[in-house]
Order: sequence, then C-alpha cells, then structure tokens
Amino acid sequence: MNDLTALGAVEQARCVRDREVSVRELVDACIARVECLNDAVNAVCTTTYDAARAAADRAQAALDAGGDVGPLHGVPFLVKDLLSTAGVRTTYGSRVYADLVPDEDDVAVERLLNAGAIMIGKTN
Repeated sequence: MNDLTALGAVEQARCVRDREVSVRELVDACIARVECLNDAVNAVCTTTYDAARAAADRAQAALDAGGDVGPLHGVPFLVKDLLSTAGVRTTYGSRVYADLVPDEDDVAVERLLNAGAIMIGKTN
C-alpha cells in the first residue's frame, strides 16, 4: 500500500477489515503525516498519539478475535477543537479555556468513537 493517508475513511476501514494493513500501521501512517506537515501548516493544536496507539492495539486485538467491529473500525481522525473531548484539552479556540479538560465527549466525537474510529488529535 503506497500512501494510506491518501485513502478516504471508507477505503481505510476496508483495508483494515480485509487485513491489508494493521490498525497500528494505519494510525502510525496518519501520525507521521501530521508530524511531517504540522510545522508548516500549524493545523493540529493537541495530539493524542499515545492514546491513539493504545486504541489501535485494542482495535487490532478485537479484529483478530473476530469481534463485532464498527463501520469506521481503526480509522484515525482529527477533531476540531470546538468539540468537547473527554480527558483531552479542549480550548474552543480561546485562551480563556486553555486548561479545560472536559469530562464528556461531544455527540459527534462520541459517534465517531462508537463507530470504531480512533482520535489522533485536535485541530485549530
């Protein structure tokens, strides 16, 4: 597989389900892409790489065990910092909330996570 980050979410999910790529490989490819570009574009303001890699390992184990997986199982995503993320700093784009760490996810984030997607960070 050439560039996993160039694939759409549906295709990434298919590649994971068909075991053309492991969840960890996909997550690591997306993290590498962010690291390569973020200094120039300053799009990602908070990263959750360690948690994402741990989630990738759990997602792969569930897949390997034949567990029921969601439609976005193993697909990495970034979420706009305007949405609350449980346990992850959420500034809502304001210095006033620079230290806010919500207890709950916004419904959109919750739905992505429930579909099996893996958050790798927050965007400006």
